[in-house]
Amino acid sequence: MGKGLAKMLAMRDAAKFALEVASDATRWQSIVINKRRPHTYRAFLNRGESRICLHRFEPCKPADSFAHPHPWLSSMLVLAGEYDMVVGRTSDLVSADPADVIQLTLSSGSIYSMEDRHTWHQVIPKTRCYSLMVNGPRWENAHRRAPTTSGKGLESMSERALLEHLEICAKLLTAWLTQS
Repeated sequence: MGKGLAKMLAMRDAAKFALEVASDATRWQSIVINKRRPHTYRAFLNRGESRICLHRFEPCKPADSFAHPHPWLSSMLVLAGEYDMVVGRTSDLVSADPADVIQLTLSSGSIYSMEDRHTWHQVIPKTRCYSLMVNGPRWENAHRRAPTTSGKGLESMSERALLEHLEICAKLLTAWLTQS
């Protein structure tokens, strides 16, 4: 089986799981990341060694968007909306200025992975966007610049906002699973 097909099947499995548990808000935690852009609304839960995240990104200007590496292997599925993404790379795990590698526009149905600790990306939502992200365990030696939300005093979504978020994501997951 090709690597692309394996990723597609893994994303399909994660989407099915997220849909199965989307109606039980008590299983989900949430966080509102609003101290940098794009403002991000994240519902998340653990599944084995992975973390399943349902995101909503609000539009922002390119100059306001936060470029960052991830501290773990991750795969993303764009469920709705459109965003530009700049992908960069550093030669080491401490540098703050990645060299741009490629610029893309992603829309509903786009799937990509970040599989290297040296890879950065910058998400620039053109519209309100929703995505499914699956994270693996933290890398032992993650990039020093990989952001963390712990200790930042970020708030959770209200119960009502979380329920609305999960409802929208469930509809989007259903649509993607039906089409793929």
